[in-house]
Amino acid sequence: MLTVASGWIAGPARKEFKPKYGLCELAWYDKPPDEDYWEDFPVSTALKGESRIKYKELISLANELGCDDWDRLYKVCQDLRYGAEIGCKGLPRLPTQSGNAPSAYKFGKQVSDAIADWIKKGFAAGPYKADEVPLEAKINSIMCREKPNGSVRIILNCSAPAGMSVNDGIRKEDFPTEMSSTNKWLAVLEKVGKGAWMAKVDWSDAYKHIHVHESDLNLQWFSWLGKYFKELCLMFGNASSPGIYDRAAKAVLDLVLRKSKFPKDWVCQHLDDTAAACPKDSDEITTFDKTYQEVAERLGIKLAPRDDPEKAFEKSTHGIVFGVEYDTIDWTWAIPTEKLAKIADQIKNILGKQEERQEEIKSIVGRIIHVKPLVIDGRFHMDHLMELNSVSDNSKDLVELTESFKKQLYFWYILLTTCSGKATIPTPVPAQPAWAVDCYTDAAGGSMDGPGKGTGSVIPEFGWWTYMPWSVEINSGKWLSEGKKVSRKMSALELMGPLITISAASRSLAGKHVTFWVDNQGSCMIWRRGYSNSCKLSNTIVKAIATVAASIGSRVEISKITRCSEQWSTLADQLSQGNFSRILEENTGTKFDPTPAQIPKSILKWAVRPTVSDELGMDILKELASNQEILGINC
Repeated sequence: MLTVASGWIAGPARKEFKPKYGLCELAWYDKPPDEDYWEDFPVSTALKGESRIKYKELISLANELGCDDWDRLYKVCQDLRYGAEIGCKGLPRLPTQSGNAPSAYKFGKQVSDAIADWIKKGFAAGPYKADEVPLEAKINSIMCREKPNGSVRIILNCSAPAGMSVNDGIRKEDFPTEMSSTNKWLAVLEKVGKGAWMAKVDWSDAYKHIHVHESDLNLQWFSWLGKYFKELCLMFGNASSPGIYDRAAKAVLDLVLRKSKFPKDWVCQHLDDTAAACPKDSDEITTFDKTYQEVAERLGIKLAPRDDPEKAFEKSTHGIVFGVEYDTIDWTWAIPTEKLAKIADQIKNILGKQEERQEEIKSIVGRIIHVKPLVIDGRFHMDHLMELNSVSDNSKDLVELTESFKKQLYFWYILLTTCSGKATIPTPVPAQPAWAVDCYTDAAGGSMDGPGKGTGSVIPEFGWWTYMPWSVEINSGKWLSEGKKVSRKMSALELMGPLITISAASRSLAGKHVTFWVDNQGSCMIWRRGYSNSCKLSNTIVKAIATVAASIGSRVEISKITRCSEQWSTLADQLSQGNFSRILEENTGTKFDPTPAQIPKSILKWAVRPTVSDELGMDILKELASNQEILGINC
């Protein structure tokens, strides 16, 4: 049973909530108050909303500077002029009513203040009495999420009621979004280098910059304290809102880049967050930041103030981008204390259970996916998390927590709490240097048609080679994995070549960059991703490769050979067919040993009857440690 130490660093004290409006504080928020409560409440009877962004100025600026996607710009201008159509079609447009979530009542004072602010800013209309609500109105449930400043973000649960919700009537593929990520931002930092200048721009009330077409407004009602309100702009919680907003944000960013002449590959935009960086000996970041401010002012876009560095900041070598704190001078990353405390507490809470709601598993796995690129080789510790991440389509279903899931979750607890603020900013996709050792491997599918089917490997630089035949059980198709014969799991079989080579040639490859060339794109993709959702045997093998490589200090890449008829790949292919006489016949100037390298017994034993295991790599290392120094075993 896994246990976690009870002590943990608490996050900074949450700021005291300061309401914008002098509303009477109620003892309860789950039933209507006296009518005099509404006397000081803002009122709006607006029939439709109005977009903040000036579409005529957007067109004018595009005509001045050019545009990389005129079709997108046309759609954006249609949204801004007439209101965005949210895409809900069919039966889900029929009226329904959903009750508010417990979170709304828990933070009732903040919810009332936020609704009042919406009314004042023109984002919503109300309050209405029940008899003033159209018969066609769809009453959505309110949920809320607390913000660091003590206020809340109101979310309309557009996924309820199940089967008849607004989101059930929306095809998300009609509203695509191109999100950024931690990995993409790491790529930007890799380009601009140590000491880079950074800046971040954030839109205030981002979704509220675009109003909704009047034909869809009856889908945007909600109820609070016995009164009714109607959202006039894009709803937070609506499946189409991110896509509608994203195309507007990208159209604006395109104009900023054109006007500032700032390199596109130095910028990442994730919905309303836009982060940019430039080399330390350049001041282009100032030009970009100033241009964004000027374009936003001309178009009517309201940007977040610079008093909260987590939201936005000007030119700096230190800042928070997509929830991660970066210092480009020290070249380190950190998860902000409060956020890290939440992740740690969430993990500890889950580890103490035998089962957990699907939505809670999705929540913690989503957070880990976001920070995964910060941990070198973290991708090899994701397969069990991803397996339980999608057990049920019902977010409320309880999912049994496996011991493998818990071990992997504990790994992330240790790594994140240990590395945050101390670890170096990693290279997202490390390129192998020109002096990397090239290894060529190939595998044949298991078959009883001819003897000797297996996997072969050659390292021309060392005159090294080896060969391992498949077991009778594999060749005969006896062993199954995920309902498929192991003899036909080619991605897994192809990965056996790199595992055998990094293990059997560990002395020669220790401390070196190593590139394995294989003839299977699936194997390459599984290695780069770190796991496969469909082949657990592949997960066993890539984890073993990563474990052995890390312990001997090797940096491994597995790449697809471009020419399968190339000399060394052809030789590896011949070995996989059992034709090792080619090694002796090959007149290449490379002196190959007449006998193959010895393969560790732990691999031979596992290959007789391949099973899913997280321990194969350690089994190999324990064997290797008997005659060589292995990090983590001998030391």
